[in-house]
Amino acid sequence: MGGGKALIYSGLVNFGSVVILFILTNVLNFSIPLVVYAGFFPVWIVFFVEGLYLGKNKIQLSTRKLIIFTILGLLVSVSETYFNIWYTGRFTGLGIKTGAFIYSFFAILLLFSFNKYYTSNSIVWKFLVYIGKISFGIYLLHMYLLSFIVRPAVVQLNIEDYFLNQMMLVILTTMSCVIIIYFSRKVSLKHVSKYLGF
Repeated sequence: MGGGKALIYSGLVNFGSVVILFILTNVLNFSIPLVVYAGFFPVWIVFFVEGLYLGKNKIQLSTRKLIIFTILGLLVSVSETYFNIWYTGRFTGLGIKTGAFIYSFFAILLLFSFNKYYTSNSIVWKFLVYIGKISFGIYLLHMYLLSFIVRPAVVQLNIEDYFLNQMMLVILTTMSCVIIIYFSRKVSLKHVSKYLGF
């Protein structure tokens, strides 16, 4: 299967999964644990396929078009958030939305397009590159760490500011994943890659 077709098919699976989850959780009001529906692989499969595509193909779209599509995806994501608030009467803060995936998909392509002409020896840049290399491992781990360790710990801090609370969740979850993956790879890269995926 060609890389372009694989992206299209995985995107359709992605879209269908998001629609099904929205119907189950918001229309039919099924109570599904976050770790289940947020960790459901078909929901994220387009990013896995995108990673495979980027590993074997050059980005065909110009930087200008990628910027436009990324901004449009962000606008769709914001609009979808307001629709969800209007429809459900609550703000979940979840990124499992079609618009968020469109935004993320093109943002990834945009970031990867920069490596054609941008390199840096800065610690921040090297850290971001490292995050990119272990991103699949972060995907595999983050929901379990967030649900069972990070969120319960942050709740104990009683942070009233919503955005500060969310920032703490993101930073602590990401750093927890990075630490686990880093030391796991130090123990045995071959076995970790084979059995754990990172």
